[in-house]
Amino acid sequence: MEDCTKESTILFLLDSSRNVGEDNIKRQVEFVITVASTLSFNNIGVISYASDAHSVIRPGQPSSLSEFEHTLRTANYSMGKYKNLGKALIKSAEESKLFDDSKASIVVAMIAGKTEDEHAVPAALLQQKGVTIIGLALGSNYSMSQLNLLVTNPNEEHMLKAEFADLKHFAGTTRNAICKAANPCSSAECSSSLICMNKYGEEGGFQCIDACSLNPCQNGGNCTVDAIGSSNCTCPQGIGGGNCTEACVTQKFNLVFVLDGSGSIESQGKGNFQRSKDFIIEMVRSFNIGKKETNVALVLYSKKAQVVFDLDKYDKIDYMVKAIEKMSFPGEGTKTGYALDKVRKNVFKGLKKDRKSVPKVVMVLTDGLSQDDVKGPAKKLRDEGATIISLGVGCCYDDQS
Repeated sequence: MEDCTKESTILFLLDSSRNVGEDNIKRQVEFVITVASTLSFNNIGVISYASDAHSVIRPGQPSSLSEFEHTLRTANYSMGKYKNLGKALIKSAEESKLFDDSKASIVVAMIAGKTEDEHAVPAALLQQKGVTIIGLALGSNYSMSQLNLLVTNPNEEHMLKAEFADLKHFAGTTRNAICKAANPCSSAECSSSLICMNKYGEEGGFQCIDACSLNPCQNGGNCTVDAIGSSNCTCPQGIGGGNCTEACVTQKFNLVFVLDGSGSIESQGKGNFQRSKDFIIEMVRSFNIGKKETNVALVLYSKKAQVVFDLDKYDKIDYMVKAIEKMSFPGEGTKTGYALDKVRKNVFKGLKKDRKSVPKVVMVLTDGLSQDDVKGPAKKLRDEGATIISLGVGCCYDDQS
């Protein structure tokens, strides 16, 4: 059987509360083992919950299916008095592998009856981070309203129901639901001129989009779709490459990177600040850096702004890269307008005579959620001849800003 979840992380939430009973806990264990045997078991984790929640197996932990089976069958299941699914969802959020952007992330929440704690908020927080939640109601005493608040939309595609006695025959149905959640486009039908895009988290399923909807043209490039559905980028002056990601190294610039280090950058996705630094390093390496070539400055900002290094500080890429790598994440608020004023008043005001005729380019890496005025400072920079390129960081950047 072909494995549909090689590029997925899956967590099963196993209901071990007292009213479930020891026999039905064992049925859940055997059910998870059966499903896991048809998938990539080493991408699967199991959390047991009752009054509290604890990890039985973490994704990537077992080295073999037999170890996976043995760990599940010999684990101690608490059979606590309360049924706290919310605690299991909060425990799921501690599993870092669930938030790997390169993989689909799926939680299969098994519940017999009604949860006794708040579950809607932790479920929503997981979905906002791209996790698809499938609900498996066991028995007949479940709450439909609770399930509707638990699962990913559309609800009918992410809600399963089974009796405990039938679980051993329900593995195939559950596997199919997991496979569809991992790759919704596998069952989609889009026209030849459109691209199928998988959707995860709050809204599951798929969406048929044109090639330009994926924003393939970077750095202000204009995207058009040809007759066969392929995207074509028209790049602004000084930028080249199929997706407008390559700076024209034959031209020299006064290039200033303005990096958003506010708290919202990391809250939208752990590691976004490091990814931004890596991007700047990659961009720097694509230019001819030198006193008579491209000069680079870097401004880091949050509620304040600091010039990390000025345009005439480095003429060697290696020194520049070390300075970028050394930067720590400041956090706090976002004042993009203040940072742009810093560029105009501090960085460009200090240009030497032989650099004043060199094109000025400001590349801003931000989530766009500024707490001060951006339009005014941006206009002043443009009025002084600077070209501003804005690059959105994270899942939820503000296009208007």
